[in-house]
Amino acid sequence: MASDTQCICRFPLAYDAEAQAFWVCGHSLPIVTRGVSNFCEEICLDPDARLRRHDRAAALARAQELRSGTAGTCA
Repeated sequence: MASDTQCICRFPLAYDAEAQAFWVCGHSLPIVTRGVSNFCEEICLDPDARLRRHDRAAALARAQELRSGTAGTCA
């Protein structure tokens, strides 16, 4: 059986540079994605008021934005 941390969405919402760790979404994963994906695959409203699909590709891009400090800036 999967542990509790394997049953939550790991989509990064914020980055703590001092701890070098991400705050993650924490939504419960749908049963069909448990063990297959670390993300809920749903479109969610994130704390920065943007809708994002919580999937692997978006998570990688968001993690890079948060680490580089470009999150929340307009291109």
